[in-house]
Amino acid sequence: MTIKTRRHLGYAAGYLELKMLDEAGAEFDAVTGADRDDPQVMRVRIDLCAVTERWSEIPELAGRLTQVVPLDVEGQILWAGSLRVLNRAQEAHAVLLAAEPQYGATSANLNFNIGAVECILGSHAEAVRRIAKAIELDRSSRQRALDDTDLESVWDRIRALP
Repeated sequence: MTIKTRRHLGYAAGYLELKMLDEAGAEFDAVTGADRDDPQVMRVRIDLCAVTERWSEIPELAGRLTQVVPLDVEGQILWAGSLRVLNRAQEAHAVLLAAEPQYGATSANLNFNIGAVECILGSHAEAVRRIAKAIELDRSSRQRALDDTDLESVWDRIRALP
């Protein structure tokens, strides 16, 4: 990544934090060439798309990110999350399960997201099992699950988890 791109990326991240979205977008537009495929650039661009609710742009960006950085669990979670918002739960499920062999035992965020998609797909027992694993790895996952309306149909079972 060039020094010029680092500067644009830093400005874009700062503008995002300040909710100055037009300015953040302009900084991204100034990034050119191969630097557009730099993982850091793609991650911040995905954040900008999420903040501006341009969900349909995220699957392609996150898919490219995971090609550049294979098995980047956060990239796969971002990809799946955008698919979830776009009501493409089957695709989100496949993306998340691809990360499971590498990160399933250690990532609360991955287990949480698999649980949410399982619930959307009607697999409530598996959803609760995944949320239980997420809570085991990170206690804050319980409240997160109780705030997630995609899990509403299993909230009582989540409340009953140890």
